[in-house]
Amino acid sequence: MMYLKVEYLNLKRKMELKRYSNRTDFVCSFSRKKDDVLDIGCAQKTIIKGRRCYMHEFLAKAAKNCVGIDTNVDEVEEMNNMGFNIMTRSVYDLDIRRRFDVIYAGQVIEHLSNLDKFFETVRNHLKPNGIFVCDVPNTGYETIRLPLPLSRGHYPLYRNGGHVYTFNPYVLMQLLIRQNFEILEIGMIQKHCVEKILPRRFWRWIGCAAKLILDE
Repeated sequence: MMYLKVEYLNLKRKMELKRYSNRTDFVCSFSRKKDDVLDIGCAQKTIIKGRRCYMHEFLAKAAKNCVGIDTNVDEVEEMNNMGFNIMTRSVYDLDIRRRFDVIYAGQVIEHLSNLDKFFETVRNHLKPNGIFVCDVPNTGYETIRLPLPLSRGHYPLYRNGGHVYTFNPYVLMQLLIRQNFEILEIGMIQKHCVEKILPRRFWRWIGCAAKLILDE
């Protein structure tokens, strides 16, 4: 097993760095059978099990009730036509007057310019003891160059797809701790099966689940 040493203010603990073969296994493990799940930035497609589709499809199957928001009007319309419950909303001014057991932000926070406002929205829409789940690109992956064709889908750091922030497991955990969350799990997620031969610090994505700490 691989562990991370977490130290911040009064927090000193060791956490196992878990591993997942794909994003769906990680995300659905926290949303399965939950009553209410909010998917932020849901209108993005990805290759899952050889098929180009929305990650939201798997969330909607896992949860009892799943709502999505995104600013892409065309994609929102397409997803609603597929039978999903999607709203055209910005996370910065979101107020849908309900709270959720789980809020998921997949490949989202690295693009945002105002993380404080984002997490304010998340806190306002989580139920007591609700869980925030996210996955982000791993900076460690960007430090290596796999030979073709193994590097298919890889982009170098200087062409970073519009990312404002870069993350490794330590940075992601520190961000969530400072936003008043307790880390429940941190893991590395593969994109290509060939990544199994690499140390986990070089896997494609980082996944994290954290519980909101209620103010006393």
